[in-house]
Amino acid sequence: KYYWRARGRHAVDTTEWTEAWNFTVTELITLSSPLSSSINQNPQTAIFINQRTGIDFYDYQVDTVASFDSPLLEEYSHDDNYSGKTLYNLRFGQKYYWRARGRHAVDTTEWTGAWNFTVKETLTLVSPNNGDYVWTGMFINWNSMPSVNSYQYQVDTVNTFDSDVLIEGQNAYINSSSSNADTEKYINNLFFGTTYYWRVRAIHDTDTCEWAVRTFNTRDYVTLNTPTNESLNISTSGIDLDWNSHYGVAFYDLEIDKSNQFNSTDLQQISTVYINSSNNNADTYYQTGVLDENTIYFWRVRARNTVDTCAWTTRWFSTGNTPLELPEIPVLLSPENEALNQPTDITFDWENAANATEYIIEYADNPEFNSSIENTSSASEYFVSGLILDQTYYWRVYSSDGINISEWSDTRSFTTGLMPLDIPVLISPANGVTNQLTELTLDWNSVSGATSYEYQYSTDNTFATYNNGTISNTEVLISGLEYDTEYFWRIQATDGSQFSEWSEVWSFTTKNYVGLSDIGKNELITIYPNPTTGIFTIQGKGIQSIQITNISGQIVKQLTINNEQFTIDLSNYSKGIYFIKIQIDNKKISKKIIVN
Repeated sequence: KYYWRARGRHAVDTTEWTEAWNFTVTELITLSSPLSSSINQNPQTAIFINQRTGIDFYDYQVDTVASFDSPLLEEYSHDDNYSGKTLYNLRFGQKYYWRARGRHAVDTTEWTGAWNFTVKETLTLVSPNNGDYVWTGMFINWNSMPSVNSYQYQVDTVNTFDSDVLIEGQNAYINSSSSNADTEKYINNLFFGTTYYWRVRAIHDTDTCEWAVRTFNTRDYVTLNTPTNESLNISTSGIDLDWNSHYGVAFYDLEIDKSNQFNSTDLQQISTVYINSSNNNADTYYQTGVLDENTIYFWRVRARNTVDTCAWTTRWFSTGNTPLELPEIPVLLSPENEALNQPTDITFDWENAANATEYIIEYADNPEFNSSIENTSSASEYFVSGLILDQTYYWRVYSSDGINISEWSDTRSFTTGLMPLDIPVLISPANGVTNQLTELTLDWNSVSGATSYEYQYSTDNTFATYNNGTISNTEVLISGLEYDTEYFWRIQATDGSQFSEWSEVWSFTTKNYVGLSDIGKNELITIYPNPTTGIFTIQGKGIQSIQITNISGQIVKQLTINNEQFTIDLSNYSKGIYFIKIQIDNKKISKKIIVN
């Protein structure tokens, strides 16, 4: 704040001082642009202040943190001849904070409040637009990013940009205009009918921006002009066949024939060398010369470059007035589309097609029909044998009248059945054995690929009634059998998707009485208490080992024993029924215990 006053004087006197007035000098200068919180600034950005009278110099601070104390802090000064400062090599995608102050000979203002701006993270792609269809010779274009050093570009058929056909390069920066050669690149010798990914990024002394990415699709055809398709009454003196240029190719191939299979003795094949992108050059037309009367001609054109050949584009015309009648496209009947569990010997069937004298069927193990098999049939069906199990096949048919052919039918697929599971082989008890205990183990060989087995046992050899269960192991303890009774048993394997056939049916007969003379090793084994809360004792002579399994067949304990009495603890296991297999000499004895 300043106070000021004044007085007047003449030769003989002086007035009193006036009353004191005051004013306050502004403490700050003000910022102008870019506005605070601006985004998408270029890596070369100018910052401006509003100049004030009486300021001799301006100071600036620019940093990546609002406290202006990072290692990237930049400080600048200039005199009052300028109102701003241009910043270079700013980091891409980075937020910057900036402030300013003024100075003269005796004082310095306070720093202004901090404003911020964010530098753009990517440059802007111009063309082609995302998903555009383009020729196989084309330009990619992007906007300039001021004061970078160069632009890097990549074009590839995969979005990871690491295939064997990657195209890449670098353009040196020219200036800030987007109309120079540094912001475009001509790309040619691309594959036809292919999706490409392209990306560009900018590089300067201190940083590289993120890639800007787009896709485009290359065209897989040549556009035919004249004559229009299905033209009639064409002069026999000949006609010009004309087509549009496909930019950036090397050759055009033309074929003319009286058959749409283009395989007759009248086939003409012509190639022309690409001249340029104009449609008015000699490379995009051909004069047929004299034509036969009342004859239908087919013609087609394709383009070639050094890496690929595009699909044919086909038309027909006639020197007569009778329209073309091609064989009808076949309608497929069986197998139905996406049918499952089909046999490896199968009949392909389709409807009869009008004007057809024969059919060509094609099938393969892939939808692109690579390495396919083709066969010809005079009937509307074809039998194939020896297909691979658990394999998906694709098939289609076209018809022929002996000269011309129809288009392909729809494509269908089917899948053959799984590799069948082997039939389980029974082990024990042996077939027809007698004098068996009323609690015994059914045992069988494992089946490759099986995840579980169903067992059935019954007193009826037709299994009209039966007991059964499912287990993942290849043996199961059954109990509660009747004395002096013949039992029949069998096993079926499954992998969760299919079942094997049932095994052979074996039989065994349980013992017919219990007496002292019949007391054997099984009766000399004592387990107590049973039921138990988890801890129980096994007592018996000659015990060599034991194995305890749960009701699902999982082994929970397996022990080698050399004592006549020992204690087992299952208190940490789930409540339920457990089976104990006891090995004595060459005999296995099975017992059951209940844990409550």
